Amino acid sequence: MISSADIINRLLKCNWTLNWYGKVSFLPLGDNDDYNWQSEEIDLEQLMDIIDKKEKQNEVIGVILYWDKTSIGMQLLIWNSGKLPFILTINRKILNDNTEINVTDVNWYLERILPAFIGGNILP
Repeated sequence: MISSADIINRLLKCNWTLNWYGKVSFLPLGDNDDYNWQSEEIDLEQLMDIIDKKEKQNEVIGVILYWDKTSIGMQLLIWNSGKLPFILTINRKILNDNTEINVTDVNWYLERILPAFIGGNILP
């Protein structure tokens, strides 16, 4: 099974970023499913150390990712069961700004998430 660090690194290589005005948002060690997001000035190595420890303790790993140089983002949760919920709520991309119903443009996200998982025997 692919590690949480590998998943995050693959997304980073596909133009997603963890940095939001110099801070990284993540679920801290010992969060115990409280989903008490922390936002701190830490580097990737420090974050990966936290993620490694959380993975060893079978905790839910969570990071907030932003697309390239935009404010469009998502929460990524990684459960020890292998499930990867992508929560598309941060300044979400919608299909049409001129409608009364704002529908999330899921294809926009798929086009930017799936390349991280193509190859390397990750997707069936």
